[in-house]
Formats: sequence, structure tokens, C-alpha cells
Amino acid sequence: MNAKQLERASYMAAHAVLSANISAPHLATPGAQRSYAVDTIAEKIRNVFDLNCSALDEAADWRPPMQKLQLVVQELRR
Repeated sequence: MNAKQLERASYMAAHAVLSANISAPHLATPGAQRSYAVDTIAEKIRNVFDLNCSALDEAADWRPPMQKLQLVVQELRR
């Protein structure tokens, strides 16, 4: 992920966090409510970065150069 993509994903995650429903009236203690809020925010951030990383995986060839070279050699031998 380059700097521009990372910045975009960060802003998307921030917007997702701000729109997240972190209220947990069904939980009795403040500690449990806080844990629920943190888990919800972490899930939002993870989902945004997962989406961005999967889009990058589809758009780019992430193989190491040696594997690319081997593929080219195989194509030339055909």
C-alpha cells in the first residue's frame, strides 16, 4: 500500500468509526460496554483495510521478481 492509498484507507476508516453504532445497552458493566465499543471500532477499521488490500491484490502483481522471471522464461521456452 503506498502513502496515498494508506491515507485514503485511513480516512475511510475514520468515517466508518464515526458512523459506527457503539452503544451497548444490553451489556451491564461499563467495562463490557467499553470493550464492545473498541471491538466495533476495530472491526470497522479492519474491514476498510481488508477491502483496500483485496482491491490492491486484484489490481497488482505481488509476486517477487524471481517468480516473475521464471514465468517469463517458461513463456519463452514454449
